[in-house]
Amino acid sequence: MTTTTHRSVLDAVIRIIAERGLDGVSIREVAGAAGVSIGTVQYYGRSKDDLLVAAFEDVVETIGTRWSAEAAKGKVAVALRDAIMANLPLDEERAREGRVYIAFLARAAVDPRLAAVQQRFLAAQRTACAQGFRIAVDRGQAQPGLDPVRAAATTVALVDGLLVQLLTDPSGLSHALVLKIIKDHLARYLLPRSHRR
Repeated sequence: MTTTTHRSVLDAVIRIIAERGLDGVSIREVAGAAGVSIGTVQYYGRSKDDLLVAAFEDVVETIGTRWSAEAAKGKVAVALRDAIMANLPLDEERAREGRVYIAFLARAAVDPRLAAVQQRFLAAQRTACAQGFRIAVDRGQAQPGLDPVRAAATTVALVDGLLVQLLTDPSGLSHALVLKIIKDHLARYLLPRSHRR
C-alpha cells in the first residue's frame, strides 16, 4: 500500500468526521469517500476505532507541527501570538481541523486510546509553549517571577477554550476580539518592548 493511499484514507476519515461527526465514520463510508476498497481501508485500520485513533493522531500532529513552527520564530511575544493564532479556526482548513478535534474530545474522556493521543498532544503543546516563555526569561522579555510551566499550561487552556467558542459560537467572538484577548493574555507574562533589558 502506498503513502498516497494511506493519506487518502486518513483524509476521508477526517472529512467524514468534520461533516458528520464520529458516528458518521464506518469502514464502508471511508472506502467510498477515499475511492478504495473496504480491504484497503482495513489494511490501515482493522476497525472503526483504529481509524479514529489514526485520524486523531494525524490532526493533532498537524496542529502540533504548526504550533511548534510558529513558536520557534523571531521575537517571543510575536512568535507565541502567531502560534496561538495559527491554531485557531480562523480559516476553513483550520475550522475543519478544529471540528475534528472537538469531535474527539468527548470520546477521549471515555476512550483510553484517544485519551492517550490527547494527553501526548497537550503535553507537547505545553512543552513548546513553556520553551517560548523560557526564552523570554533568558532574553529579559518576561514579567518578573514568570513561571514558564504555569504560563504555558494557562496559554494552552486558553487556546482550547477559544477554539471551542469560535467553532460553537462564531458570532460571539470577532477576529479582532480574539487577537485582543491573546495580546492581553501574553501581556500578563511578557514585558512591553519599552521595558525590556
